[in-house]
Amino acid sequence: MQYNALFEVAALPVLITLLGYLVIRYRNRKSQDRMFIRLVIFVTLADALDVAIALIQHGDPGMNGAVIILHTLDHICGSCSSFAFVGYIYEYIEERTKLRRVGAIVDQIVLVLIMLLYLENLLTGNVFGYDSTGKYYEGELFILAAYVLPFWFMIHGIIATIVHRKAFRREQLYAMLVGFFYILVAYSLQLFIFKDTLITFFAAMLAAFILFLSHESPEYYDLESTMDELRRSRDEAEQAKLKAIAADEAKAQFLSQMSHEIRTPINAIMGYNNIIMEDTDEEATREYSRKARLAARRLLDFFEGLFNYDLGGSEEKLREITEVTDDDSAPAESENDAPTAPLAGAEDFRILVVDDTEMNVDLLVRILRSMGFDTDTAPDGEKALDRIRSNKYDLIFMDHMMPIMDGMEAMAIIKRDKLCEQTPVIMLTANNVKGEREKYLNAGFAEYVTKPFSEASIKEAILRHLPLNEEDLSRSSWQEEWRLLQKELPFLRLAKAREHFLNDA
Repeated sequence: MQYNALFEVAALPVLITLLGYLVIRYRNRKSQDRMFIRLVIFVTLADALDVAIALIQHGDPGMNGAVIILHTLDHICGSCSSFAFVGYIYEYIEERTKLRRVGAIVDQIVLVLIMLLYLENLLTGNVFGYDSTGKYYEGELFILAAYVLPFWFMIHGIIATIVHRKAFRREQLYAMLVGFFYILVAYSLQLFIFKDTLITFFAAMLAAFILFLSHESPEYYDLESTMDELRRSRDEAEQAKLKAIAADEAKAQFLSQMSHEIRTPINAIMGYNNIIMEDTDEEATREYSRKARLAARRLLDFFEGLFNYDLGGSEEKLREITEVTDDDSAPAESENDAPTAPLAGAEDFRILVVDDTEMNVDLLVRILRSMGFDTDTAPDGEKALDRIRSNKYDLIFMDHMMPIMDGMEAMAIIKRDKLCEQTPVIMLTANNVKGEREKYLNAGFAEYVTKPFSEASIKEAILRHLPLNEEDLSRSSWQEEWRLLQKELPFLRLAKAREHFLNDA
């Protein structure tokens, strides 16, 4: 049979030009570029072989042996081009899906099977050949080797494109559909109608050129590279943002913990120094207590500034933090200061103190009882809930960081179970980091008092939330009795006496 190769002769210069352009233009080749160039190479070789076969058959019909070899290479190159096209499609699909893994194995098996059929045909002639009279014939395996098995790659390509259509732009999908259509029509025409006209690789050239225009133009290549860089930049920015958020959360947690750990002992130091100054008339002892309290306040002021220091890192601001004045900013206390005493009204109210630090509980209970309040205590949030369920309280001081159950958890249960809706709960915390106040108020606390607390700060909180006035919590006229008692019994430790007698002179 002599073939009419006019269509494929016309396709050959287009393919050669396209291949040369791709090789020169795409020096920095991506995986898609490499696979597309491979596809065009096999299409060009197959088209050139088709043209060579047609020319040989027109010039010297007796060169049947050479034609068989060329035909074999021609069909193998055509199958390899179809195999490369499916691989090109999957280069746009990033994840290695199960479909791709299974499909790749099947593709390789089909390609190897096609090659084996054509290679064994050189010995058996069961695909195509020439009979003893020199007449060309198509064997019983020709349709299988030349059309059915290569058609698998087209089916696989269509399935992959449909399943992973989101991986492609609309223009790409249109180009592939048009290419599939051209190949399908060309196969059908050559198989059933124009058996002596070579048009298969002319259609393959059209499909490759359309694919080039929609996928591989230099403008698109540059645009895709830019888009890849933008995507990487966006991902990196997102990761940096997440890391910054995590770092801020870790920093806030660290500052909150440090604030608690530092303020708790300072609260005890300053509170017990106030008690010492109230308990003694010895000027030396009072001076020592003032200096100890001043040192504690300087330490507190330093950490207070450090915890709230804005990282918008000036030297003058840092100097303000470190240069704490020697002036005692605590409420002024005269030499005649004396403990407060129970008065009518205060004893009608019951207050619950919740704190896991024994010294803090002791100091606050001393302050409250000296004002005349009936007090109860709990070492953690869980015990506090037991107390609240069993007793009625008019006011609750709740510490934040406690073992077993902290103050925030306890407050959430109080609100959920409506345990004491009319009772103000005051957060008593060593955490004075910026933004904490809003967090406590949003959680349901009436307000919060920071450690180290003083008698004045406790009194202010009580007056804001209980129906009492300043006179109800004012100093007692028992001050002189305590002074006389100190003079008559100088050996007596007044702090111990007050603890046992609840400040009742």
